[in-house]
Parts: sequence; structure tokens; C-alpha cells
Amino acid sequence: MVKNIQIVITDITNTGGTERTTTLLANELVRSGINVGIISLFKKNKDAAFSLDSRIDVEYLLDDVYTSQLSAFKRISYIAKCFCRLRAYCRHINAQKFIAVAFLPAFLLFLSRLSNKTIGWEHFKYSLYGNWVTRFRNFVYRRLCSVVTLTDNDTEAFKRSGVRSVTIHNIAPFAIRNNDGDSSKQLIAVGRLSYQKGYDLMLEAVRNVFKLYPDWTLNIYGNGELRHEIIQQIKSLKLEKNVFLKGCSNNIEEILQHSTIYVMSSRFEGLPMVLLEALACGIPIVSFNCKEGPSEILKNGSGLLVPAENTEMLSHSIIELIDNQQLRHSIREKGYERIKEFYPEKILPLWLNLLKS
Repeated sequence: MVKNIQIVITDITNTGGTERTTTLLANELVRSGINVGIISLFKKNKDAAFSLDSRIDVEYLLDDVYTSQLSAFKRISYIAKCFCRLRAYCRHINAQKFIAVAFLPAFLLFLSRLSNKTIGWEHFKYSLYGNWVTRFRNFVYRRLCSVVTLTDNDTEAFKRSGVRSVTIHNIAPFAIRNNDGDSSKQLIAVGRLSYQKGYDLMLEAVRNVFKLYPDWTLNIYGNGELRHEIIQQIKSLKLEKNVFLKGCSNNIEEILQHSTIYVMSSRFEGLPMVLLEALACGIPIVSFNCKEGPSEILKNGSGLLVPAENTEMLSHSIIELIDNQQLRHSIREKGYERIKEFYPEKILPLWLNLLKS
């Protein structure tokens, strides 16, 4: 059995779902008796964003911030520095296996001639990149031991491209909690203020909701590059009394417990952690059925799925949940059953079997 694993990630100090689920896996692997270290290519903030077991050491290769807004020259310069430092660091550790979180770490481990020790862990949809980048990524991934994806659709897409691939879902971060949000009259959404999350579509949908239910509100938690545009849309739709941008919160678990309905309007997803959080907190979910993600989670009536980017149907489903308390209760109970499939006792054995093989 593999006893020494290094997880390589772009930046463990970021506050996204990828960093959170990486932290959860690392903690569970340590508790199972495996020695785990984390190699973070970059360092945006002072510390890891989420709580890590004290036995896990984190090595930061560069004390710099890496974003897509950097110039091409700067990004190439940073990647080159990371490659040199990663290769040097790996020579001095006794890692039996590497888990590469997304493509950049996998690419650097490939360049370091460690493909035969590397498992890729892809958190984004298969078709995220353009044609040439996708071909190059698959060229790299075909040389790894295996690639873990979050959805069956992505696994099948990688297999068709000759990549050894397996589906392993994310670990749910919360235990089951009672929900007391039925009387709060609050819709909630959580996620980066970006094109991916489709908040422009959500605002179009809730405009009709608030015409019928002016005493209800929508609280959006998250920051991002489209904050100004979303504020302007809220004003243009005259929703200032109903829609509120709350920024980031360290207490999403409690907020979810006191909310009535979770709304997801994403154009695309991987396997969204926030839906797992919402299920555990007993909040009924209505979501666009984008190609990957929500449908993988919201099975067996554990949430309402509406056609992707159909704002009229999204509006209709929100109204249906507001009107029907019995439906909300039914979805909540089915959600409690569904979330059990994402707890460590179900997910960790899949990772251990993969590492063993």
C-alpha cells in the first residue's frame, strides 16, 4: 500500500471549491494512516484557506499570486520557476505517488518525468479548453497513471481520448444539519461572481418571483470580477430591495441552515461543493441542468433540475417551491439520503483502491 503521497495544487491558499475538496481528501488520507504532504505552486494568502490536519506539511514553491490576468510573459516566467523548484524539491522527498490537482500541476510533474507516479485529479469539465489545449492536455494525461474526474460524463470523454480515467465524487464537507429556514423567506446562492455562475440569468428569473412575493429576498455570497455588472443589473431590474450581494463568508454552513431555497444558475460546473453543503444543511435546491455537475448530485428527487439557461423555468420552479411547503419537505428528506453517498466512508475507499492499484 502507498504510504507517502504528495498532492500538488496551484494555490492551496485560494478559497474555492477545488482547494476545499483537496483539503478534505488530504485530511482523510492522513487519518487512514498515509503520510501526506501538499506542494502549492503559488501563495496568494498567508495560510491554507481551509483547516488542514497538523500532520500535513505544506511546501510553497513561489510566494507569488498566479491569475489569468497576468501577462503571458509573466505567466510563462512563473511556470518556469515552478518547474525548476518542483523538480528540485521532488528529488529530496520520498514520494511514492503524486496527486496533481488540475492540469498545470500535472503538466509540471510530466515535465519532471514523474508521470509514472502521478494521478491527475480534474475538477473542471472536459470541454473547458479550446481544441488545441484539449489535445495537449490529453497528450499529457495519457502518460499519467490515471485521471480522476468528478462526473461520469467527463470520465467517458477522457476514455474516448485514450486517457485512463475513473469517477470519484468530492467528499461532502458537512454532517447532516437540521434546517430551520422555512419561515425566513430567503433564497440563497453561493459562488464566484463570474460568467460561469450565471447570475445574470438568475436575476432575470427572480424578477418574476419578486413580483409575486415582494417580501422574499435573494442573498448572493461571493466575490468576483463581475460584481460591478451584477450591481448594475440589480439596479436596472429594480431589485435593490430584494437582492443583496453579501461578499464572502466563513459561516456558510449556518447561513444555509437558515435559508429557505438554494438557487444555482451556472452555465457549467464540475461537481459543485456548495450543492453538497446545501444537501447536508437540508435546504431544497433548484438548479439549471447544465451538462456536468448538478444532475450528478441531484438524483432521486433530491432537488429540482430545470433546462439549462431557461430563466422562465427557473422562475417557475422557485415559485413552485415557495408555494409548496410539503414539496420542500420531501426534497429535504431525499437530500439527506443522497448526501450520505458523498461522505468519507463511501469516497475514501475508492481513492485507497486507486492508490493501491
